[in-house]
Amino acid sequence: MRKDNRLKGFDYSSDGTYFITICVKDKQRIFGNIVGEAIGRPWCQLLEHGKVVEEVINNIDKIYSGVKIDKHNNYA
Repeated sequence: MRKDNRLKGFDYSSDGTYFITICVKDKQRIFGNIVGEAIGRPWCQLLEHGKVVEEVINNIDKIYSGVKIDKHNNYA
């Protein structure tokens, strides 16, 4: 069973800024891989699941009214 980590009494429907982290069981790399470290310019090469997440993030305002993404990072 998953632990409830929401703050008791807080209205999560109110305006605000939220930080979201997506975690994967056993730290499996299903979203992407870090590449380019050998040349000193690492970046994330998205895998299939990572591309799905990226698509949803880029279209979040079309899926949910009143929600927007100011900035996001896709670290593997």
